[in-house]
Amino acid sequence: MDLIKKTSLQSVDQETKDTLNWKLEQLKAKDLPIESGLADYIAFGMEGIENDIAQLTNYKALIESQIKQAKANQAKVKIECAEWLEGQGLDKLNGLNVSSITITKAKDASVSGKDIECYLYCSNGEEFDIKTADAELIESLLLASGDIESGIIYESTAINAKPAQIKVNKKRK
Repeated sequence: MDLIKKTSLQSVDQETKDTLNWKLEQLKAKDLPIESGLADYIAFGMEGIENDIAQLTNYKALIESQIKQAKANQAKVKIECAEWLEGQGLDKLNGLNVSSITITKAKDASVSGKDIECYLYCSNGEEFDIKTADAELIESLLLASGDIESGIIYESTAINAKPAQIKVNKKRK
């Protein structure tokens, strides 16, 4: 186990100049080399601060990861509770601590006219994937330029699909 020692430079509450004056007095009182003693003390303090930053950054990443996992679990539970309630023939539960739990309606995937995937097959054999609201305009421009041979093949893009899930309705105060 590594013993981590902190310097007063790592303390936010301390004034840096006062801390350095104190260290200078300590070095003089013990008849130690002043220049190397101050250099090592300052470097040790800076290293400690950098370690504190790294540790806090790691904590932040861990917390963000746990938040992401909790949100994914929350979404899963909302969907699976809705499926279970629907399987039981229920669409609403009234509670004592909450007003009710209801099931939101599922949204089917819809096709957006603004998000059409277009694949261009060029005369040199390359394939390009383009998303545009007006694929036909791009097709006519490219055909006119002679850059494509076989035109554009369209595929619709399904968007906004959302399964049924529960909603917890809190009591009004």
